[in-house]
Amino acid sequence: MDNGHSAAASDFLRPLEGGLVEICGLEAPVEVSPETHARNPQLRGLDANGERGRVIGWDEQDGKYVVETFNGVLVGVAEMHLQEFEPSAPEDGGFDVVWPCGPEPPEFFADAVVSCLAQKGYCLIQMFTSARTREEAAGQARELDEWHLPTKELEVPYLGYGNVTKCSSLPDDSLDRDPEDALSQCDRALTNLRLYLSTSLEECFGFKIWGRRSAMVRVPLSGHTEENLLRPSPLDERDYDPGGKVYGHVNFLDRQKLNVMYMVQNGEGGHVWLYPRTTCSPMRNVKLPITENKMLLVLPEVLSYSYKPKGEHLLLQTWYVSPPFVADLEDARIVSLPDVQQGQRAMIMSLEFRYAGDAHGQGAGWSMWTAGTDGCIKVPAQRFDIDLYCSAELNANILYTQHGACLDDGLMMGFDNAFFGIPMEEAKCLGPAQRNVLETGYEALQAAGYNRASLQGLLCGVYLGDAGTDWMATALSMVHQQAHEGAASPCICAGFRGGVSSSRVSYAFGLRGPCFGVDTACSSSLVCFGQAHRAIGNQLQGQLAPTQSARIKKALVMGICMLDGISTFIAYCAATMLSVGGRSFTFDEGANGFCRGEGCGACFVKMGDGEEDAQLMRACAIGANVNQDGRSASMTAPNGPSQQACIKNSMSESGLRPSNITIAECHGTGTALGDPIEVGALRDVMKGRSTPMVVTSAKSNFGHMEACAGIGGITKCVLMLNGASGAANLHLKCINPHIEYVGYPAVFTSELVDSRVRTGISGVSSFGVGGTNARADLWSRSMVGYLATKEVNTFQAVLLKSTHYARIKQNGTPGPCVGDRVCIMGTWDAWTQLVEMEALAEGEFSATVALGDACVEKFRIVLNEDKRQSVYPAVDLSGPQGEVRGPDWGADDRGWLLDGRHDDAAAGGCVFRVTFEWSFSWDAGEFKRVTWERVEDVEAGVLQVDGRELPHTYHVAGSWTSGKCKPMKASEHGDNLHHTKVRIGLSGQEYFHILRDADEAQVIHPAAAWATSARVPVRGPDNDGKGKYWVINGVTGDHVTIEVGFTDALIEVTVTSAIQGQKTWKSIDNEDWHDFFLLGSWSNWELERMLPERRSSGIYTSRITLGESGVEDFHVVVDRDTEQVLYPHRGKASLGEGAVCGPDNLGGGLYWRIHGRPHRQYEIVLNVLEEDTLRMVWWRELAPLAVEDS
Repeated sequence: MDNGHSAAASDFLRPLEGGLVEICGLEAPVEVSPETHARNPQLRGLDANGERGRVIGWDEQDGKYVVETFNGVLVGVAEMHLQEFEPSAPEDGGFDVVWPCGPEPPEFFADAVVSCLAQKGYCLIQMFTSARTREEAAGQARELDEWHLPTKELEVPYLGYGNVTKCSSLPDDSLDRDPEDALSQCDRALTNLRLYLSTSLEECFGFKIWGRRSAMVRVPLSGHTEENLLRPSPLDERDYDPGGKVYGHVNFLDRQKLNVMYMVQNGEGGHVWLYPRTTCSPMRNVKLPITENKMLLVLPEVLSYSYKPKGEHLLLQTWYVSPPFVADLEDARIVSLPDVQQGQRAMIMSLEFRYAGDAHGQGAGWSMWTAGTDGCIKVPAQRFDIDLYCSAELNANILYTQHGACLDDGLMMGFDNAFFGIPMEEAKCLGPAQRNVLETGYEALQAAGYNRASLQGLLCGVYLGDAGTDWMATALSMVHQQAHEGAASPCICAGFRGGVSSSRVSYAFGLRGPCFGVDTACSSSLVCFGQAHRAIGNQLQGQLAPTQSARIKKALVMGICMLDGISTFIAYCAATMLSVGGRSFTFDEGANGFCRGEGCGACFVKMGDGEEDAQLMRACAIGANVNQDGRSASMTAPNGPSQQACIKNSMSESGLRPSNITIAECHGTGTALGDPIEVGALRDVMKGRSTPMVVTSAKSNFGHMEACAGIGGITKCVLMLNGASGAANLHLKCINPHIEYVGYPAVFTSELVDSRVRTGISGVSSFGVGGTNARADLWSRSMVGYLATKEVNTFQAVLLKSTHYARIKQNGTPGPCVGDRVCIMGTWDAWTQLVEMEALAEGEFSATVALGDACVEKFRIVLNEDKRQSVYPAVDLSGPQGEVRGPDWGADDRGWLLDGRHDDAAAGGCVFRVTFEWSFSWDAGEFKRVTWERVEDVEAGVLQVDGRELPHTYHVAGSWTSGKCKPMKASEHGDNLHHTKVRIGLSGQEYFHILRDADEAQVIHPAAAWATSARVPVRGPDNDGKGKYWVINGVTGDHVTIEVGFTDALIEVTVTSAIQGQKTWKSIDNEDWHDFFLLGSWSNWELERMLPERRSSGIYTSRITLGESGVEDFHVVVDRDTEQVLYPHRGKASLGEGAVCGPDNLGGGLYWRIHGRPHRQYEIVLNVLEEDTLRMVWWRELAPLAVEDS
């Protein structure tokens, strides 16, 4: 017989291949395979009758099937001696799944195991380990000499109820080495199982398998005497200290995801009992006979167990666990912010720019720097004919250089004026600078997660560095031409003024923060960054409260420089400031001036301490400073001491030392005087370093962008930190002899260099020709390459977890303790009062809540009247099936939603009983559950919260209030009506929505943005009203009454005008309060409504049929608003590959893609309450029977 199934010559599977069979009817022992004989030389023939196994191949030479028996023996058997068999149920001595072997892909095995776990909570696997290997493993286990037992209080999660075994730990199994003995071979099976299952477990259950615990060997106890010798003493006070037994045990309970028990050998039987964790579970107790060579998998969150073997036996046991909380902090790919940035920090959320060298955006920009691209070219004739002005004579008082770092002509000339709401007549007068400022500014805001609707009314400052351009000459020629034609446009003057450029951004998008245009020449945009950094900083204790316009948390910082005229070229040449060679030879001995460059850059900076923002940010600013030279050698001469003071002051803001700086991005204009002075100032500050620092300058790539130079330096710094690399200084052949670099720990790079650190701090400097100096220090992490990091640890998770363990130290367990007071709070009184819940039983608390006018309220639970001990859902507005978190201070705005709007009895006021169950046991860990149910008959005095007696206030926010809340008046008749009046302004149009209790998370709004049609339903109160307004069109001066009313939980919003009449918007009865639609290729991109699953809150489904190709694309539209789309983070995302983004309008071209069999029906599911965005949208193929039944 040939060596197993490798001898199969055909390309198709024979009837029995891959199937389970029983061998029968053999008249003589069969010859075993060479592999089997090599493992067991004493075994040559086998009486195989009655043996069961799996057909793993076909031996073409002998014309026999190759069967691997469950005892690990390979034999060749003719088809006539094989019969298929169906294994019996595990309760009857059978099994669920067989270990993967033969033609079956491991993925099929993994799917079968996970499906079984999902249905029953356990799965029994038949193994193929040989009897000899198992016997040897049992013998080696008996020779182990380090046996132990856990503390009695902590035993059940490890060894089960009624334990009769002792245990010993094996060394960690490593795939880097082959198993040394039979016991190690059995241990390797536990490792291989994890490799098979990891992906499928995460896809099905949502938990990530980080690793497995060391295998635990379990053999019989000899009796009570041995048990007493091995049993440690009961828990004492030291065990409750951090790092003690209790902390380790709670950590294990939090992390255990799958209990794996390999029953290697058992001579006399016994049973494993499986018990459902909760009494309300539909599962029953399960009794499984212990049979050797099988592996039992149990979900510990679903089932507990007892293992009761008889006689001699060997069990190998391990647990697959989620990532460890403490070990995560030690993972090199999880990095920490500097201590000074652990709280509120200025985060750069987006970077967008247009620089020479075709550097449009971060990807192209980093490619430009890594490739060492020279962006300087001869100034194109489309700008002006430079040959008319250029002279070879240095002192000719006209041009002596023909070069500049120029943008693509399309960026100079193209402009979508309609997008920005600018009429064509005005757009013709806009200079290239203002066009690029608008476009780049919006790109940065969009990259930060905003769209035009969400920008309206946003309190965001705009800071623009703009030293002016030569567009004035063009504008004046337009004035002369138009005057000659009879009428000059009033828009011309605003088209070139730097003071107007920043205002255009605020005006175009409705931003309400302060707006600055800064001109300090070459340092303009970095001065802007310093001003913005100061503006968004926290108000210090003892300071007077700033004005509303200064109290901002967000800022858009920009810089602009355009080469759109000849005048500045001539002026700079007259002052011999430009380089004769048409390049900036920064740090080089040939430095003789700079090359002019044009560009536009923008970054969106946000002050906050959010966990999600910390993961998304590109960098954070940890220091900034601006100062002035004062009176020095001349107004234009660099001043070393002032530059040195500026650098020191920026570093001192966050307590930086010279050794903390990884990369220094210099101003580096490439002048014979400026470079040595700047490097000298930097050297004096950094001279205490022990390791070299990378020194670079972006001007060697794209020249000196003047007012935009600072933002260009910030861009380069962030990308170098993200790439863990220092970019090359172009044209650097020999260091300028006036630069004192000997003994200075710095590297002036002439090629791309590896910084070799995952995180770093880069300082960028910029010095204005008038003496205004600016400096910023930025922290960031590597995001690409071999040093790429996974996430940022802000220690918020650490602090939250510490509150969990603090209860262990204080109370002995993380669960409830005697004396805890459990309270409920909610939106019924604008989160003002804490109402104590009634203790029904140990660990069970209840409160009865009557809903108010809108029949919808949000709540969470608070412990001991301390809001820092809140209990809340993992996902905001969750139903009772969601994960419960706390008690801690991480609730933010999350809470559960009591929604009576679908209830027939809403007219009388909906009453719910809210129940909070909270317990802890050493075997099951901590259990928390929040549920609620409708109650009909409520006796007087039983209500803990009566929302009907706690009337809400309502406020209007609209165009005439600048987005601020203005109170509405309640009707004097007590009929749940609130009203206000507004006068139509000059535009003839106003817009508004309504806030309950002035809370931005409780907005009453139209289903679609900018609603005018009365057919658009009313939504809310909820937190989805951002950017969604009703629009009132009318006659200027007309007085309009706005009224909101509630009838049986339905909302009506009415607008009444003496001129225009009355219009009413209504909410819809028995409808979900959001509609979701599929927009897919199968329907020619027509909207198809998804149906809400009434049995499960937050779940929407739709069925589709695949076309001829078997491939369909789709994304999800909210409330028929194609500006509000849910889409995957990557295009053509398959199942489980696309994290949900949105709803917004940024997902153009990003779709989920279904691959399947043509003409088969699929069900697409949206779960809006799913915390894991990779699992929020999923789909499945429907069986033909399910299709027919539907």
